[in-house]
Amino acid sequence: MGGAFAAVANTVYSVHFNPAALISVSGPKLAASYALLPLDRQLSFLGFATSVGPRSPSGKEVGGGERPRAGVGVAWIRAGVEEIDGRDLDGRHTGMLSNSENAFVFGFALEPRRGLALGIAGKVLYNRFPGLMEDGSAVTSQGFGLDIGAYAEPFRGFSLGLCVDNLNAHYTWNTQGLWEHGSTKTDRFPRGWRLGAAYRDEGKRAMMLLQLEGREGSDLRWATGGEWVVFDGLSLRVGIRRNRPGIGLGVAQKLFGREFALDYALFAEPEAPGADHWFGWQLEF
Repeated sequence: MGGAFAAVANTVYSVHFNPAALISVSGPKLAASYALLPLDRQLSFLGFATSVGPRSPSGKEVGGGERPRAGVGVAWIRAGVEEIDGRDLDGRHTGMLSNSENAFVFGFALEPRRGLALGIAGKVLYNRFPGLMEDGSAVTSQGFGLDIGAYAEPFRGFSLGLCVDNLNAHYTWNTQGLWEHGSTKTDRFPRGWRLGAAYRDEGKRAMMLLQLEGREGSDLRWATGGEWVVFDGLSLRVGIRRNRPGIGLGVAQKLFGREFALDYALFAEPEAPGADHWFGWQLEF
């Protein structure tokens, strides 16, 4: 759906798109996704989210409220590429290289007043180039960053979300063991923001998304998407991001009394020799 998820409620992926939206998670949820990308690239996600706070036996917040007072989420996001043809300055082949980047995320959302939530997510960042050192060991880098967000539901079915990400996010490299004149270097992540709106009809048969986003060094961008529930258990989805279209579908069924869902999305990549294929899995306890 174009990745326009800053204002989407009740999903584990809020820990990445807008931690404040974790306030809307109705119960324990587990989600995983894997993307097959051109040029031997991979992108994967594994996350868990749940509501927290005092609850009544019926599952409602103590005091009669219909929503949890807080929500938490954790996730592991990994991006990687393999089979990189390594060359020296004279163009001679030096071996095949690979790289992996990891973000370990913990998010928390709190509702200081009804209908408005604030959230924060801390990200431990880890980058690894295996086999680069003369002794065969890896060159690695670590860092830490923060995302902060706000989430509001002005009226039933309509939500707004704002997230500012990559605050203080950076990698710190030490190449003294790799190069003769190696040094310590810091690579900072460009900060960004996303502002989104989502509307779901009263019968929960359709949802529409719109998002604006900006990032240091980049122009203002937009994304939009939608979902249509064809019938109970089958959803069709479309989206556009950076003028690139995507389509997908989701199948949801009850399994041993739990909500179980499988998702697939196809995303066009005009600059790459192929399309992105996304596979997802979700389980609600």
